[in-house]
Amino acid sequence: MRKAIAVLVVGSAFGSIFACGSSGADDGGFPGGGTTTDGGRADTGTACTGDKLACTCTNLPALLDGGKPEGFQCKTEAGYGPCVCVAPAARCGDGICQNLEDCSICKVDCGECPKCSEAPACDRAKTPPLAFTALPEFNLRFQPTDLTRDGLSEIRALKAEGSPAFRAVVQVLLSPPTPGEAPFFSELRGILSAEPRLFGAMQTALRGAGIANAASYLAGYAPVRILPRQAADASGVPCGAPKLRVRLQRIKVLSPENKPFIGSDGDKIYCILTSESNVGSEIRITPVTPRLNSGQDYAYSLYEGVFWGQDVAPTSSTSDGGAGTITYEVPRPPRGDLMLSYRCWSQHNDTTWTSILTAAGNASAQVAGVAGAYGWVFGTAAVISQVAAAAVAAAQQDTATVYNAQQIITEDKQIGLTYGASWSVTGGKNGANYEMTMQAWGCAENGGGRRDAGTTP
Repeated sequence: MRKAIAVLVVGSAFGSIFACGSSGADDGGFPGGGTTTDGGRADTGTACTGDKLACTCTNLPALLDGGKPEGFQCKTEAGYGPCVCVAPAARCGDGICQNLEDCSICKVDCGECPKCSEAPACDRAKTPPLAFTALPEFNLRFQPTDLTRDGLSEIRALKAEGSPAFRAVVQVLLSPPTPGEAPFFSELRGILSAEPRLFGAMQTALRGAGIANAASYLAGYAPVRILPRQAADASGVPCGAPKLRVRLQRIKVLSPENKPFIGSDGDKIYCILTSESNVGSEIRITPVTPRLNSGQDYAYSLYEGVFWGQDVAPTSSTSDGGAGTITYEVPRPPRGDLMLSYRCWSQHNDTTWTSILTAAGNASAQVAGVAGAYGWVFGTAAVISQVAAAAVAAAQQDTATVYNAQQIITEDKQIGLTYGASWSVTGGKNGANYEMTMQAWGCAENGGGRRDAGTTP
């Protein structure tokens, strides 16, 4: 039961208030017969140190047989004590929603719990929906670290706007960590610190736009607050934790910025995609695309592109000293912010991709990763950096890195992805210019909405 069973003792001093039976037999009860309003059946099995008498809990609801619950009175030096009655265990299946039952613990008696309409149910959530809603606010433009005049103008415009997102970046780039800061800032600082050249270039860009230090700029604004919330629909019914699948759906070669890469027969591209949250992490090695020229694209199958919520088979484990089975939900609940990393290369060495798979597989085996189709799933976020580092090291045989970008999907935004959302990651480095189309979809623990049947993997 979700609540402890409470014992209500009705003292003789409150007899006139709670209408305990009299010491005579006028009411047909036992001497000192008591009552309670806790709705419970008396527990006559509790031991007394001496004699005890039965008493009738006259104000309790009738039992199924029509009788009244009975309590007991323990004999003390001063006489028989108060009548003691205890709440019974709820009897799921008797057709009555009563006592401590509710819809979450006894559906047969109390009916279905109200469902949240802001997210779909999970019965068809493995496959993507037929249509996705574009989310421009999620679009990410990855640019080289060289600062241009246009870039400075854009940063000055962001400075003038002073959005919470921009202020958060200023706080992370231009001020040291502070005790008790929100995990979001620590995560963002960790992402940027992993790329020292990018971190330094962004600091230079902010100072070039006239932001000498974080304190002077942020003094004119209220502190940035990161407030996780429990999503609910318009009627207030809680949705529960969102569960998601995220995938790279398509990559397209844009023009003309990537001309240095394209030869007479085009570019072959592959990516190392990682995701991590409070409850786990995943890595996906995408297959090498056919050679692509400007304007051409490659669409990934469902199992080639998913890198959060991969569908992996249950796997036996003895990491805890005994046999067990590791399983992961699909879609998978992040239960916090979800960090996505995109690293892509233009293949120049035909053996590199196989080397990456081998390196990632070996590193995953050391940390009990569950293998899928060219991807691995982990029960903790701590190991993903080790596995990704092994894969990236193997990729250095191809020096033509075209992407290296990160993105955080905050917890409060995830419920809005469950019906199907898409966004783009564009740009590149070393002269490359590509566009990746990202898709996310899923459900919620208490979701009740319906969506289309979805597509076949």
